[in-house]
Amino acid sequence: DLTVSRADEAKVGSCLQDVVPQTPVTPVSAEGFMLLRNLIIKQDAHALDNTSKQKLERHVLKLTKAG
Repeated sequence: DLTVSRADEAKVGSCLQDVVPQTPVTPVSAEGFMLLRNLIIKQDAHALDNTSKQKLERHVLKLTKAG
């Protein structure tokens, strides 16, 4: 025999798509951005020409303003 459940009688559990994962929160501060900016410039800028350094500086400045 074949048993068929009706849609209004079916029991539905949650699936993985219904679960919202917990993600860590990264603290954002102007001081944190400035530390990151200085780190990027110290590590990478020495290998750049003047035009590229200026582009990097503008890009990092935009990031700090966005935070």
